[in-house]
Amino acid sequence: MAKLEADLTAIKLDVAVIKANGAAKSDIAELKAATKADIAELKSTTKTDIAELKVAIADSQAKIIMWVVVAIFLAQLLPLLKDFIKPADPAPAATQSTATPASQEGPWTQYQKQPAPPAAK
Repeated sequence: MAKLEADLTAIKLDVAVIKANGAAKSDIAELKAATKADIAELKSTTKTDIAELKVAIADSQAKIIMWVVVAIFLAQLLPLLKDFIKPADPAPAATQSTATPASQEGPWTQYQKQPAPPAAK
């Protein structure tokens, strides 16, 4: 009989520990509601962040396209401008001889006389 009373006391002690450490239905319901609220907040934050990223990407794409268009335009325009920019004559035409030394030529004339670089294979 003493053994039965000791076992009953042990079982009562185990039940008390389980009740103290275990979760009740109300605790689980509170955690479930808090988890749902956190998930909803994360979803809305994620949607906002994605929308901001899409706007930033679209803005970046527009800027890149603009830079490429300007670069191509300038690449086509600059060779035409070199024909309009001529170096100034350092001396009047009457006193200048027909063969001008390289030191008296302008930088554009010297550039134009340079041989073309070899073509890449």
